[in-house]
Amino acid sequence: MKNARILLINFILVLFASALFTMNSCEKASDQEPVVEKPTIMVIDKIILKSFSLFNPNGNRWDDWTNYPDPYVVFCEEASDGSLNILIETGRYDELKLSDLPINYTNSKLPLSLTNFNRNLGIGLFDYDSDGGDDFMFEVEFKISDFVPYSGEYPTEIQLYADTGAFTLEIHWK
Repeated sequence: MKNARILLINFILVLFASALFTMNSCEKASDQEPVVEKPTIMVIDKIILKSFSLFNPNGNRWDDWTNYPDPYVVFCEEASDGSLNILIETGRYDELKLSDLPINYTNSKLPLSLTNFNRNLGIGLFDYDSDGGDDFMFEVEFKISDFVPYSGEYPTEIQLYADTGAFTLEIHWK
């Protein structure tokens, strides 16, 4: 009877130790990073103008009647046939000074979801002129795939630079 009791106690101790080991293993598994699938959508939340030139390529001010341009943004994609599709055209900021930067451009189409990571995209800045001859200020061309990391975290901002200006896109991924 004494041997049976010792065997029963040992059996209970082994079961108790196994249960503790299993519970401890479960806790460690839950602390690990979850497996996350690669996103299939990039969403542009904000378009921010960071810099631009006060002078056109000829060295003159953008507008003859004022010292400052009235810039607006055009965001487009290249279609499969090579034509351009305008996705966003923002309103303008009248007589924008460099001291006003950065400027957050808004549009009813923001946030904008993009699914083709290999499509050519362009974001340009134009100076509004009341006579209808708006001036091209600068443009940056890119593909979303240029900003997809090989490993690690996906960016929450994309910095886009040209010789005469720069944009930041605030983004998230789905």
